[in-house]
Amino acid sequence: MKGEDLFSALTDIREEYILEAAPQKRPSSALRWCGLAACLALLAGGVYAGLQAGVQTAPTPVSSGETADPSLPMLTIGSTGSTAAMGYEGYLAYDISELTNANPWTEDAVLSTLPVFRNLRQTDESGSVSPFPREKMEQRLTEMAERLGLESYVITDDSPDEETRAAILEKEKQVGGSLPESYFDPTCLRIQTDGLTLETDSALLTTLWLDPARDLPGGPLPHDASRAACEQAAETLLEEYASLLGMEQPVTNISGGDRNIYGEQSFGIGFYEGAGDLTDRILGYHFDRAAFYRDDDGKLFIIRRWQYDLSEKLGDYPIISAKEARELLLDGRYITTVPEEMPGEKYIAKVELVYRTDPDCMYFMPYYRFYVELPGMAVGDMKDYGAYYVPAVEEAFISDMPLWDGSFN
Repeated sequence: MKGEDLFSALTDIREEYILEAAPQKRPSSALRWCGLAACLALLAGGVYAGLQAGVQTAPTPVSSGETADPSLPMLTIGSTGSTAAMGYEGYLAYDISELTNANPWTEDAVLSTLPVFRNLRQTDESGSVSPFPREKMEQRLTEMAERLGLESYVITDDSPDEETRAAILEKEKQVGGSLPESYFDPTCLRIQTDGLTLETDSALLTTLWLDPARDLPGGPLPHDASRAACEQAAETLLEEYASLLGMEQPVTNISGGDRNIYGEQSFGIGFYEGAGDLTDRILGYHFDRAAFYRDDDGKLFIIRRWQYDLSEKLGDYPIISAKEARELLLDGRYITTVPEEMPGEKYIAKVELVYRTDPDCMYFMPYYRFYVELPGMAVGDMKDYGAYYVPAVEEAFISDMPLWDGSFN
């Protein structure tokens, strides 16, 4: 197991023990067997639904007779189904109003364009994710160390020592295989001091592990704490960790509100960069954010800081309205991990504008996420809301506009 895989395994903490600073993707239990079957099929076949490489060129005529802006590259959506093997994206709640977050976009927002960026870290056909170079990882790690006030430290990584490397190469040689030299590149850099471990992985995600876990001001905050209690805790956390966040104008994001199969509700505590205009705030919400996690005893034990690399901007693309996206949804022009057809317009409960950041997304581009009640997936009195995604970019700029074909990825 490579270091990156090990790190992912170690940080894949059960949802009842961890709260994200973004809407939780909680696959409902009724369809988890479907996700398991998909995962087993993937392993048996030894294949991965990779994305096409490269950028197609505009212009392309649209049905209305208009022509796309030739200065903007055509976009390829590809599979964007990396969550399928984990079950479908569903949220349990008694009512859609329980699902909340601090997304700055609202349906009355006036936006004609939004930026699209190339995802510089993608999943290839073999299932491997391209890492960022060590220099970028080290730069991000040292920035966070400075924010913590660390003055003297040693940076280590997870690359194998010479003896282990030689043993791996010899084993490959015996079976007639070979490994690229990049196989041994570090996938995680870390700094360890008394009471904390600071790590930056090959996705430039920085995680601060607190050992022992720290008491929250006001006492333990259980996972079923109310939204009001989480808001109060967020105020004190922001005061204490403002330097670590390094945000010009942090906005509190109390997210979640979905329930487990026992009806227990949970909220996550996070922050995002809220400086600038609406477009800046939307980008901050998705790409410049932080999350605080509690352990079983309601103490703070993990802080994560996301700062995505948006250095390769493709341009500002015209976007459609939520109303237009709704029509496309009804026409089957969507992406989903829900293994059934969208049940109908009357079941559409909510919509929000989001950027998808899955590793198999070729681009970071805006989508409308529709929360749709799934009448056949209800758990007692709780409703199950499945997520359906419609590209927000005008169709004239998309080379492979999705059309649901009965699959769930």
